[in-house]
Amino acid sequence: MSKKGGRPKTYGVHEHFVAAPIPPGGHKFTQHRVRCKYCSKTMAKHVQRQQNHLAKECLGFQQAAGHVDRQPRSTTALSIMDRNSKEQLDRAAALAVFTSGKPYTTFEPPCGDRIASILPEVYQDYRVQVKEILDDADYLNVIFDASDDISNNRIVNISISIPNSATFYWKTVNTQNEEHTALNTIRLIQPLLQEVFTKEGEDFQDFSRMNAICTDTCSTMRKLHAEMKNMPEFRHCFFILCDSHGLQLLVKDIVESERWVPVLKKVTRIITFFKRPGSNLHDFKAFITPAITRWGTQLGAIMSSLANKDALRAYARDAIVLNSLKAKAVKAEEEEEDRQVLKAILSSTNNFEFWHEVEMLAKVLQPIEHAQRCSERDHSCIGEVIPRWLTIQAKWDALEEANQDPLINYSELRQWRVQRMKGQTTDIHHFAFALDPRTTTGEGLGLDTMERAHRFLEENTTNGEYQQLFGEFCRFRAREGALFGPTSRIYRDQPKTPHTPSHYYALSAWGYFGSMGVKLATLARRVLGSLANSVPSERSFSATNYLHCKLRNRLSPLSTDKATFIYTNCRVLRRLKMVNDNPAESIVNWETVDVARLIKIENAFQDSYCCRD
Repeated sequence: MSKKGGRPKTYGVHEHFVAAPIPPGGHKFTQHRVRCKYCSKTMAKHVQRQQNHLAKECLGFQQAAGHVDRQPRSTTALSIMDRNSKEQLDRAAALAVFTSGKPYTTFEPPCGDRIASILPEVYQDYRVQVKEILDDADYLNVIFDASDDISNNRIVNISISIPNSATFYWKTVNTQNEEHTALNTIRLIQPLLQEVFTKEGEDFQDFSRMNAICTDTCSTMRKLHAEMKNMPEFRHCFFILCDSHGLQLLVKDIVESERWVPVLKKVTRIITFFKRPGSNLHDFKAFITPAITRWGTQLGAIMSSLANKDALRAYARDAIVLNSLKAKAVKAEEEEEDRQVLKAILSSTNNFEFWHEVEMLAKVLQPIEHAQRCSERDHSCIGEVIPRWLTIQAKWDALEEANQDPLINYSELRQWRVQRMKGQTTDIHHFAFALDPRTTTGEGLGLDTMERAHRFLEENTTNGEYQQLFGEFCRFRAREGALFGPTSRIYRDQPKTPHTPSHYYALSAWGYFGSMGVKLATLARRVLGSLANSVPSERSFSATNYLHCKLRNRLSPLSTDKATFIYTNCRVLRRLKMVNDNPAESIVNWETVDVARLIKIENAFQDSYCCRD
């Protein structure tokens, strides 16, 4: 196999041949003939035949090759290098391969086998670096999911997130013939969790540092949450369903409904027809094929068809196409099936009502797509989940109020949204929403949100803690004023960097409360530090499949796991080093600020509050 895949190696065979001169009146085939440099034999240009000629027939080439072999080899730096230096170079080359995700055969020397032998050593070095960072964290979030790799091995991977900081890939387990039930999954991941929560030099697991567990929304993971909640070592953890999966299920409800499934079906038929080989793709912009398991592809397919609307209508009005004479544009058009598909596509493309329905479906899905993008980003906070779902409904209400598309059944959309939101969100989402300082002014929160927030507080605190925390929570909800508003000092003093979580103002507020001795602040920061999605696991699967590509499909799941660990975490470590080397502007730390400054801020708040009254 060649280094780049595809065609076989030529071994420099063309260096020993030149293009044969074309005789006068020569036919077209003579342009593809070559002549040997050594014996002047002419033959058709063919790699295998040229190799056979050099190896078996051409005495001139064999004599020249033998003369070269008898020449003394030139001395290179590698030949006089000591063993330690060579190992360092091999390790550097192997590290370049692992971190870039390139095939093992890209660099030579060292050879692919040599690079593969260095993999365990490099993996262990990176594992030590990651473990040191995880051991220093007060709390950790766990994300795991199950899937198949490209060799159809059933696998489960685990990622570890430091609240409001970095996320590290940890492990992929080959489950082999194990069925992915809730109990089997717990049994498979429990030893891995013991590795994570056992600090170096200690022989016990400190599961009290486990803050939250986030998975996808399937029934198996819901059962897993219930089983782990009953286990003593995990009883204190928060169990969260991935918000991005829930939003995709809302998309599924819409596109598979009786109202919209014919529209998406027609769009898919158009895209499939024009993406097949032989189509005139140069006349169109890129088409996107929808897949229910790929987030956002439904809207992408619709928008790609709208982007090609004019080109599709021009194609449908082409007289040659209408007369079925454009054989190249419609491959195998003589077949009845293709003829019927083309007829249906032309009918849809020339139908103004079809394009109006496509535009309406795009308007319905765009608010969900925007919410999905927000939910998939790094540091997506659990306190933003409820507002995202409510924002979707608010945008639909605005469309209904504009009355531009009366054919959209908004009551049906509202019903789907309420049903999915109810199944997706749990008490912790409502409690996190209630911790947002911006919701303590104005109309406040609904009765359902407050009831579920109080229920979360009751279920996740002891009898002795509940009375105090409940009182502090009620006082926080009753407090008003400009202390946490956009013009406040706390809001203005938060860092303005691309990596700053959007909910940092809420963390700053609860850091301020913690400095005042508010016990609820400890629980609030744990909740706000929980992840809202299982995107790290999805990214890990993508990295695994990328590394376990066809050029290296002989890698075992264990070797692929080590390569994924290096490939993913080297980037995280690089970003952390960049942040440490380039610290942000100094900001107010509301947990360690001096008491005099706190009193000054509190007095300013009281003055502004009293003046309003």
